[in-house]
Amino acid sequence: MTAEPSKLDVDVQPPTYDNTVNDTRTQLSCGETPTLFLDKTTIFAHTSPPRALYELSNAVTDAKSLVYGVQKVVYRVSSEAGSDNVRTRLDHIYDFTQDPLKGLESFKMQLHDVIVITGQMSSKRTYREVYLMPGVSGWKVKDHFKAGDSAVHQMKHQDEIHWKNMKGEVVAIESVAKRDKEKKLLGMPQLDVVIPMDHKELDLLVTSWMARLWRQSADETKDPMTWKDFKEISKLALNRNKFGNTWVLSARVLLSLLYVLDARELGVWVCLDNLFFLGLICSIFTSRTRT
Repeated sequence: MTAEPSKLDVDVQPPTYDNTVNDTRTQLSCGETPTLFLDKTTIFAHTSPPRALYELSNAVTDAKSLVYGVQKVVYRVSSEAGSDNVRTRLDHIYDFTQDPLKGLESFKMQLHDVIVITGQMSSKRTYREVYLMPGVSGWKVKDHFKAGDSAVHQMKHQDEIHWKNMKGEVVAIESVAKRDKEKKLLGMPQLDVVIPMDHKELDLLVTSWMARLWRQSADETKDPMTWKDFKEISKLALNRNKFGNTWVLSARVLLSLLYVLDARELGVWVCLDNLFFLGLICSIFTSRTRT
């Protein structure tokens, strides 16, 4: 995925020479537990001065894109003799997007608000494919993290989300930013990493945080669906599947509709039996549009 131009030349203060000389890794060591905050499309570490660690292709808090890219900022010291210039580059580590059909295919044929996180580098740097799924008390990054707490804890700490590893240990605490009546953020989203982890796991944690924040922002900023919206979604699905299978078409129309309406909020859970009636409607609609 192509990212927007980086703000590094303007916003970033590089780490000191002593911390980076002859060092080819990124600016954080495995033993650090940084406090991260999101400023539009840049994720900073709360240091003095602040250091940019990641760059997003688009602002997840606006929730206006369907696919997001995550790039990691890598600091290097110039190898030229006598030079102490710090150079930066952006490594494209992950993309994430929502894929409702993944829920039907992989999770007992149930519709889930599944977000697919896809690694863009070698297996040493990133995981190939990871799923972020909603649950009763929060979110689950399959085989890696859980985000959320009990109902009692949520009532007492509405602005906090605990991220835990598969052992149940809290690895990070997310501070959720509130919005005003115009749906504008009143502060910066924040993530306090409390347990040291290697770079690969930290990169996945940060990406999962951004993916969860994207879905939350989509819920908070979305407008009610209109009849015009439904017709446009249906027309787009028909055009893409003009010569395809009607049942696949009906599933995609339904899933697109539920994506906009938010099936979790409506309490709607769909299995294959629900597609019969919609498939019949789409068959009639398809035959009429072709004649």
